[in-house]
Amino acid sequence: VEVVEGRRTYSTFALIDAIKARDTEKTFKIYGVLKETEEPYSLLGALNWQYGQFMAAKNSPADRNYYYNVFNLLHKADVAIKSSGTYYPMELLLVRLLRLAR
Repeated sequence: VEVVEGRRTYSTFALIDAIKARDTEKTFKIYGVLKETEEPYSLLGALNWQYGQFMAAKNSPADRNYYYNVFNLLHKADVAIKSSGTYYPMELLLVRLLRLAR
């Protein structure tokens, strides 16, 4: 999932990088661009896939605990998006992932 803004290309990879860096401003800037062309379900699916790839490469108990928490947040956001049909659950997910990021 990539979106071009001017000369910048943003993807969910860039979104996750911003989350991991705990860069709130950049996270929401990238999200703002992505949500112009992507549905919340698509973004959530892309985040789920990418976090799954990262988790597959990690084996420590601390890593497993971190990804358990990430997938718990993704699941809650999925339910909330299906219930509300708005972008708010996605934005709340980003805030929670920023707080969880290590």
